[in-house]
Amino acid sequence: MVKSFKHIIVLIASLFMMGVVTAQSMDNYLRTPLPIDPSLKIGTLPNGLTYIIKANPQPAKRAELRLFVQIGSVDEDDDQLGLAHFTEHMVFKGTKSYTKQQIIQFLNSIGMGFGGGLNAMTSREFTLYTLSAPTDKPEALDKAFHILSEMGLAATFDEKELQEERGVIIEEWRMYQGASERIQDQVQNLIFAGSRYAQRTPIGTYEVLSTFTREQILRFYQDWYRPDLQTLLIVGDFDPVAVEQTIFKYFGAYPAAENPRPKVSYPVPVHVEPAAIVAIDDEMSYTSVDLIWKHDPLRVNTLGSYMQKTLINQGISMLNTRLDELSRSGNPPFSYAYANFSPLTQTRSALELGAYCPEDKVEEAIQALLTEVQRIKQHGFTSGELGRSVLSTRTQLERRVADKDKELSSRLVWSFLMPIVYGDTMLGPEQQQQFFEMFSPYITVEDINGIFSELFTAENFNITVTGPAKAGLTYPSNEELIAQRALVEAIPVTAYEDRTLEEPLMADIPNPGRIVKQRTLKDSGIRYLQLSNGIKVYALKTELKNNEVLFNAFSRGGISALAPEDVIAARIVGDHIIQSGFGEFDKTTLDKQLAGHIVRINADIQLYSENLSGNFVPKDMELAFQMIYQYMTNPRRSQDSFISYISKQRTFVQNSRLDPQSVFSDSLEAVLSGYHPYTRSTSVEELNQVTLDQVMRIFHDRFGDFSDFTFIFVGNFDERKLQDYCRIYLANLPTMKRKESFRNLRITPPKGQVQRILYLGRDEKCLAVMVSIAKAKYSAQTRINLQALDMLMFEKLRVNIRESRSGVYVAQTMSQLNKYPKGRSSILTILACAPDRYDELLDACIATMDSIRAGLVADADVQYVHSTLQKNLESDEARNSYFLDEIRENLWNELPADDYLNARRRIRKITRQSIVKTARQYMTHHRDLIKLISLPLVRP
Repeated sequence: MVKSFKHIIVLIASLFMMGVVTAQSMDNYLRTPLPIDPSLKIGTLPNGLTYIIKANPQPAKRAELRLFVQIGSVDEDDDQLGLAHFTEHMVFKGTKSYTKQQIIQFLNSIGMGFGGGLNAMTSREFTLYTLSAPTDKPEALDKAFHILSEMGLAATFDEKELQEERGVIIEEWRMYQGASERIQDQVQNLIFAGSRYAQRTPIGTYEVLSTFTREQILRFYQDWYRPDLQTLLIVGDFDPVAVEQTIFKYFGAYPAAENPRPKVSYPVPVHVEPAAIVAIDDEMSYTSVDLIWKHDPLRVNTLGSYMQKTLINQGISMLNTRLDELSRSGNPPFSYAYANFSPLTQTRSALELGAYCPEDKVEEAIQALLTEVQRIKQHGFTSGELGRSVLSTRTQLERRVADKDKELSSRLVWSFLMPIVYGDTMLGPEQQQQFFEMFSPYITVEDINGIFSELFTAENFNITVTGPAKAGLTYPSNEELIAQRALVEAIPVTAYEDRTLEEPLMADIPNPGRIVKQRTLKDSGIRYLQLSNGIKVYALKTELKNNEVLFNAFSRGGISALAPEDVIAARIVGDHIIQSGFGEFDKTTLDKQLAGHIVRINADIQLYSENLSGNFVPKDMELAFQMIYQYMTNPRRSQDSFISYISKQRTFVQNSRLDPQSVFSDSLEAVLSGYHPYTRSTSVEELNQVTLDQVMRIFHDRFGDFSDFTFIFVGNFDERKLQDYCRIYLANLPTMKRKESFRNLRITPPKGQVQRILYLGRDEKCLAVMVSIAKAKYSAQTRINLQALDMLMFEKLRVNIRESRSGVYVAQTMSQLNKYPKGRSSILTILACAPDRYDELLDACIATMDSIRAGLVADADVQYVHSTLQKNLESDEARNSYFLDEIRENLWNELPADDYLNARRRIRKITRQSIVKTARQYMTHHRDLIKLISLPLVRP
């Protein structure tokens, strides 16, 4: 981190003069520990295990359990590469008191099996286990704690289970092989040069994974899985005292480790001279550049470190705004750029400036990033930029405080993870707001300029370039990359011009239209309005979040209503319109005008609909309506903006054919659609033919008639104000009173048994997909029946393909049900495996489907489906987005808007008989089955 606190002394002096700092010396004041969030109950067991408990009411009757182990792949011995991750898998395979099957049966019974959200992850520095449990069933919660304690401290590592899991792990290793992995290995060898981090990726090596013994992995577990290296984090709807007692009961039953192996902190060595690398691959589909300055870790646990991080955050925010503005210039050096300051490891932080750029603009992109660095070093930031950044931060903190009791436990629990990993103090939302309000009035650009002058150091500096390897494409050498910094530093840079527009977003407010019909849906409380221009509005007021309103709007038609030559242009219309701004405001001046407000508006044209979507906070509701009105009635036509947008899109399209997965995806879409021209992927040649006139013509056609649009609002809005804004803004959106719908494009999948084999990529892996498509009559019950079938297939494929055959890391079935343009269901099964096993494993998938069709569905299977669907529904009902999505789905399919109220009844109607009937009706693979298989280019 920066070498001293000297660049916040001015800030401290100001606080001293204002009486905020009193008798304490400044030095002592800076080192004052931050107070821990008082809502947390934190303790340490006699054996050294730390626990953190937080009561949280959302969702009701649910607890989130996280077991954090302060051990990762960096702690592996040389003969254990990959065994930290392998251990993560093995603790689910049996413990002192529970067999693998008993663990699975219990987790399935509470809706938390592998198909219900059970998960774990391994990084270089830690391992994390994730579990959810009901709190209204004390015996289930008690058992969840017992199992988790034994997974962390009493796993058995059965030899048979270990050998079966070896194949699964090797398939996971195989799945990750590819251009990204090869590129990252090179880049991380540079960034972590001389460090153990460069030698320890979590997935490990094939050599170790295929040959290690039980003794090797048991040694890892016994060395590192011990109480003093574990933290238990529990968040949910419960009595904290009772939870603490349960923790003592199970986790406290284990003694502290005797003569524990010392936990080593591994440094990332410093280097005086800059270092660079160009890492390219013939399957890489994009080009990126990164500038990285490595620093000592910044642990935010004192007032001084909090001030430092606050100054850095404000600077990063302002720098990102500058980079975003530069990316929208007429001929941008990059398509997207970002700045970030975050932990690199537990022993290093990093300031990073990165960009994605056209393959022929690598040097230009690096020069642009370095120029922005010099602009800050020579001229600093401006007071206008700082004012907007502070205002935006304040608004975000206000939102967090307003919703502090409305946050879902499953999301809240993640906010504690990084402080645990990197040693930050856990601050509550009110504390964060309090400290920010205390210090922010005294922050100056001089403070931030000073701290960034130390962050942009000469030493510990890396430049990385990644991109495709293609004939005729050359990259600068490592030496040329490093030389660019000296060249840019030698050139004077002009100061940043803070371009703003001092005028209201809407100067003239239209006269209100009328609400011609209105009613309230009695059971749900949804308010229905029909406006004088034909727009229909459905509004559901909730209190799930105090500071959130979501919206969606749709009209039938979409790309299907356009001519074939407009297909590619239509795909970019919505995004281009939003990125161009409206009226006199381009995107840059608009974003600056919106500082301190939380409003997001999106537009897009899909195959069968044109859509608007977004979100806003209640106090910005009128602003959101004004922006909808302005975007739709006064879009900004700018050739420069269009050229910039097309240039950025071209960057991501030009090399997509180099990526085997992208080719596979495009091929699957083509085969399933019968190679229909409206579903073709976008090519650079077609993108280059799109014109601004064409884009604007399509926009005015698709968004020029709102008489058939439906708007949906869900959240904590003022109902009277919502009606007023609907009359003023929505009722004045343009109409043509056309009678139109989407056009049936007659996209028809092939019939019969179809198999296509693609030879893609150099890696020894196979990706296989099977799709069966059937005629279907849409109903909400059929939709949930197919979801139940998906869940059961996931579990049975886990047993039959992953466990019994050790053939895949994951095999999964996903269903889809459409009413329009033609009633149709599709069931897609996907797996990744070794190239020589795809026939065997696809046959096993079909056999699994046939077993369900034959009625081999046990009572335990039905219970698993019920509990998982019920658990998922309870979690969904705590989110505004669930209700928004359900209302839209219902209205699109001409069902009552509040048909979601019947979800529980429909779950109860799922039986063994209904599952078998659904499988027989929609698993039509014996008649019609499409297989698409990707094999490596070079066969062994």
